[in-house]
Amino acid sequence: MTELTRSIRLRLGITAIVTLLAAMTAAGWGLLVLFEHHVERRVVSTLQDDVGELIAGVTVADNGTVQLARRPTDPRYLKPLSGNYWQVMVENVVVGRSRSLWDEALPMPRDEPRDEPRGGQHEHIVPGPEGQTLIAVERAVRVSRATGDIQVRFVAAQDRAETLVAVAGFRGELVVMLVVLGVALLAAFFLAIAVGLAPFKRLRIDLSALRSGAANRLAATYPSEVALLVCDLNALLDERDKDAERKRQRAADLAHGLKTPLTAIIGISEDLRAHGLGELADETEDNAASMLRHVERELALARSVHTGPGTSPTSIRPVVEALVRSLSRVAGGRDLDWKIDVPETLSIRIDPIALAEILGGPLDNARKFAKSRVSIGARAVPDRILIEIADDGPGVSEEQLPTLTERGQRLDRRKPGSGLGLAIVSDIVAEIGGTLRLSHTPEGGFLVTLALPTDR
Repeated sequence: MTELTRSIRLRLGITAIVTLLAAMTAAGWGLLVLFEHHVERRVVSTLQDDVGELIAGVTVADNGTVQLARRPTDPRYLKPLSGNYWQVMVENVVVGRSRSLWDEALPMPRDEPRDEPRGGQHEHIVPGPEGQTLIAVERAVRVSRATGDIQVRFVAAQDRAETLVAVAGFRGELVVMLVVLGVALLAAFFLAIAVGLAPFKRLRIDLSALRSGAANRLAATYPSEVALLVCDLNALLDERDKDAERKRQRAADLAHGLKTPLTAIIGISEDLRAHGLGELADETEDNAASMLRHVERELALARSVHTGPGTSPTSIRPVVEALVRSLSRVAGGRDLDWKIDVPETLSIRIDPIALAEILGGPLDNARKFAKSRVSIGARAVPDRILIEIADDGPGVSEEQLPTLTERGQRLDRRKPGSGLGLAIVSDIVAEIGGTLRLSHTPEGGFLVTLALPTDR
């Protein structure tokens, strides 16, 4: 997938730029055409007035002589080769011209303009003196005399360069105006794009809050175009939670259903041993105990409900204190010094049951092997909560440390237990994105360090 297809903002931006360029180009071309047409109309209108003055001031004698009693008053007609010219023709013969023409003549096409009063006007583009290109207005008037009617053609012309200069000046100003307008419109387009995409930015923030657990659903206050997507996402989250709960419940039901028969099988193995079937009893008990460990693991995972999105923050110290109170009442825990160094304000977004499952195994191991003291400390580090559980017991060898999170491994087989505690804790911690590290205290005791994520 290309960057263009991945980014809505980029696609809208490119569309806006292309559309704006096309619109500005079309508008500029159209305005130039209109302006040029308007200027030429003004020139033609002025030339028509000059032709009208020529017609009003002309007289024709009986012998055919054309006389001008009044001439156009524009002083440019008096300056040689000024670009403004007039001439009068009788039967296509020039009989009068402006001083600006000097001794030149305008080469008018040999067409037949209709006579006054019903028309008679033509407009031409003709060459002029000094290689000029002229806009010429021609009008034919039929004059009666004793020897018959004659056609008199009056022509006024102006250099087209003046029109082109005006158009060029307008073009320069138009380009500046269109650039300023285009920049303003482009800024408006991008502002509109930013405003239009703002709900998606808010959606991304809400999704981050959902992922971190600060919210359990997306807010409903979105524009109608985005609200449908938000409703679908919330419905998907509801369905996901229901499905996860159903799966956890089925796992718990299955584990509970298997635990009772397996416990009974272990009891039956004692009867077999009493009847002299010791070898069969040992094999039966080992297999049943192995299956029971698997069942207990699944039960523990099923009880550890989901953490992260939708889970309220849990204060760590109360959970630790509750576990310590429980362990202090059982054998091996009454005489221990339980030292708790957990800030009252320290919390983590995790279900209390899951937190108790995570801390319960290491604390119970510490109770079993500590000589006199168990220390529980917790502190916040970037993106993590570190929880350390240390005892002053004999510890374990370096060779044993990597195997302690394997199922069925026990620190001391003389102590009661199934060897499943740290394996379950490791599974739960891994499931929520944390880590479990086993090591030694400086005094040689056993140290469990849990790094639990604060943002999932």
